[in-house]
Amino acid sequence: MIDKDQRARIFSSAAQDTGDGRARLELFRALDGVTLYYVATEREIDGNRVLSTRLRKLDDDSSAMVVYTSRRHPDLPDRFVASQWSNILKAAYETVRPDWLVVANMRNETVAIPRVQFPVILADLSTPEADRTPNPLVVADDLERVISDAAEMTSDGWYGSAITHLRGRELYLHLKDGANAGQPDIVTSSAAGRAGWVLTYTTRNRPGISYGGITWDALVNMIKSNPDIPGVRVVNEADDWILLGRDVI
Repeated sequence: MIDKDQRARIFSSAAQDTGDGRARLELFRALDGVTLYYVATEREIDGNRVLSTRLRKLDDDSSAMVVYTSRRHPDLPDRFVASQWSNILKAAYETVRPDWLVVANMRNETVAIPRVQFPVILADLSTPEADRTPNPLVVADDLERVISDAAEMTSDGWYGSAITHLRGRELYLHLKDGANAGQPDIVTSSAAGRAGWVLTYTTRNRPGISYGGITWDALVNMIKSNPDIPGVRVVNEADDWILLGRDVI
């Protein structure tokens, strides 16, 4: 059992971590079952209680949800929300959808988590300790490398590795204005002599593109239920790409 002082030391190590992320992972595991605090307002819509979470706008136009390890943190107002770590991660990933989840302690040390890692951490917390991957955060970041390596290969040996790294990930659909107002269309691309490949990106850093987030599992289900879609084209940050056909996924 990790006590409060141990958790504080783990937090400080994670805040200074510039290496392989193991100190950060130790913190995320140490927070399992711990109550954290964040700013949200409560509204009633159609008789239902709805929480609206406050997000911070960052200089690069990305958004951050900030949570605090102590209810006495000076940045918290008189009224705030308390929730356990895993529930906060789930809400951030499924509902609030910030670009970053930032955890702050009373020393104003912070640990920022990119959205791509939310499902990875959730999956790790739900896995029995004996079965956990030593460092799933590194595995998640390896998708970029897997795609770039696959672009140089002439064989199909990369399929298994790519799909393993895609499980639990969020990808970004390329969207365009649709014929119906307010209903965007998914951009597709032509490759391997066929049109209609769903175009996705591992990041959403390209200017001038409208993105829509989708989990890998949801994307697979969409392709399986639409026989006219041959598969998906996944483009990484380096503009390398892979094709995964419906027969593979």
